[in-house]
Amino acid sequence: MSKATQREYFGLVNSVMLLRVRVLLISGIGLFLGFTFLDRFVYPDYVSRFWIIRVTVSGFFLAGILLSYLEYFKKRIVWIADATMVIVGSGISLMIYLADGPQSGYFQGLNLILLAMLVMNTFYLTHNVVSGLIILSTYYLAVMGSGLYENRVPIVSAY
Repeated sequence: MSKATQREYFGLVNSVMLLRVRVLLISGIGLFLGFTFLDRFVYPDYVSRFWIIRVTVSGFFLAGILLSYLEYFKKRIVWIADATMVIVGSGISLMIYLADGPQSGYFQGLNLILLAMLVMNTFYLTHNVVSGLIILSTYYLAVMGSGLYENRVPIVSAY
């Protein structure tokens, strides 16, 4: 592949990813903050703590959106996508750690994040694999660190 063709290809990939990242991050803010409604029913004792986590993570989403308009970051949009997905995955893992550990149903939020990551970035497999492993590692640490973990079956069956 010639350098000109390669440059054109990566320009096209970045423009597609730029649109996907912006759309998913904007909708992600609404979804992530909207799940506070669920927190009120599932974990009423943790609503204020979870709200702080949700607002903080949404701030990173907003920062990712704003950075995506800077020329320097437009060329590196895949890194913004990776960073925001790892941050939101870590935030969900923190909520799992604070609440029920392995009994928490919030691991389904991690499934949504992994799905969003794969939709957003269909071009760079290595980025998805590494980001996914980091997210799953935060989940593993949350479950193991919660002190509520008795056997390994739930972790294996969840992922």
